[in-house]
Amino acid sequence: MSVAVFLTPQSGNQPAPNLPAQKRLLTFGFPTTETKYGLGLPLALRPKANLIPYTRSNYAGRPIYQLGISFFKVALLISYLRLFKGTSHIVYRRVVWIAMVGIVAGHLGCALTLILACKPVSRSPRLHAPFACA
Repeated sequence: MSVAVFLTPQSGNQPAPNLPAQKRLLTFGFPTTETKYGLGLPLALRPKANLIPYTRSNYAGRPIYQLGISFFKVALLISYLRLFKGTSHIVYRRVVWIAMVGIVAGHLGCALTLILACKPVSRSPRLHAPFACA
C-alpha cells in the first residue's frame, strides 16, 4: 500500500511545477519551501521577512520527517523478516519484531515531542507569542 500526499501551490505569481494539475508531492514540497525561505543560509543572512513562513514550514516538516524515517526502518526490518521466513531463526524474528515496535514507539514519541515541545503549542510556529518551551 502506498500513500501520497499532494500540495497545491498557494501563490498565484510563481510558475507552477511541471506536474499534473499543478500539484507536487509533500516530500518534495517541504525542502523546496524551506530552501525558498532561507534554508542553508547562515542565520544572519536569512531574510527577516521569511522568518515566520520558514518557521511554520520547519515546524510542519519535522514530525513528517521523523515518521518517514520510521517507516523506512520498519520496511527494512520487514524485509529481514521475509528473508528468514520459514527458517528456524525464531529468536532472530522475535528480536526484529521487538525492534519494529521500539522504532515505531520511539519515532512516534519523537514526533509528538516535536509537536508538543512548547506551551502553548501554537508558540512553535509563531515566534512572538508568550511561551515556555522545554
